Amino acid sequence: MRKSQAPWPTFRGALYEYYLEATGGFYGARAALNEQVHVQLHWNENGAPEWGVDLVHRGRVDIVDAELMVTWRDLRGQTIYEARVHLEESKANAVTSIVNTLPWPDDAHEVLLLGLVLQTEGGEVLSRNEHWLGKVPNAPNYGRIGSLETVSLELERAEDCSQSSGNGSGHTLCFRMSLSKDAPNVAFGIVAELTCPKEKSSAEDDRVLPALFSDGYFFLRPGTQKNLELFLPFTVSCQEMVLTLGGWNVRTI
Repeated sequence: MRKSQAPWPTFRGALYEYYLEATGGFYGARAALNEQVHVQLHWNENGAPEWGVDLVHRGRVDIVDAELMVTWRDLRGQTIYEARVHLEESKANAVTSIVNTLPWPDDAHEVLLLGLVLQTEGGEVLSRNEHWLGKVPNAPNYGRIGSLETVSLELERAEDCSQSSGNGSGHTLCFRMSLSKDAPNVAFGIVAELTCPKEKSSAEDDRVLPALFSDGYFFLRPGTQKNLELFLPFTVSCQEMVLTLGGWNVRTI
């Protein structure tokens, strides 16, 4: 029976593993589905090798006179191009094309970070999205990411944000991480893990699961910081838990 329904366990396995640890697919799907108003890339329907920008609006109220900020950054996190695009109107429960063709801003770079921020005239942010893109849309070369220098993050406990899950069995922990402005490049693919260290002789898995983080497999630019929330839907009996940060080019702490 399981083999006759392969798509469901296959899809589920792309979101979390056997022991309920969330994967990159989980965080990507949540980023796309978490907002009623979501700005995102689209592949041009005419088949041309180029990107555009759409607004997926699942809300009930039309959006009028909004502004899209388009920012291109290199692997050092430095801005190389910015543009503002006015959005006159976006109908509720519809998809609106904001930018038909998004040109590559600088041929000297093979890989760039595209930042998209949609906000109202008053400055209220409606949606944020970020994409790492290659210069050739239908054949991107991300090899430059492999040469990123290793960087170290600073991690500290943020203000207590403990909240009941509704049944008294869950709570939230808050942390703040930062990357020095002197770092040579971005910290890429950052992922957090909560453990309860066992005795060195023990082969038992020491991960605390399920542990739901507010984000995973993200990046951090030099001179910036990010808050990370951790929700535990149960009471943990471990006396001394440890939060570990790692990543593609991140020195594990």
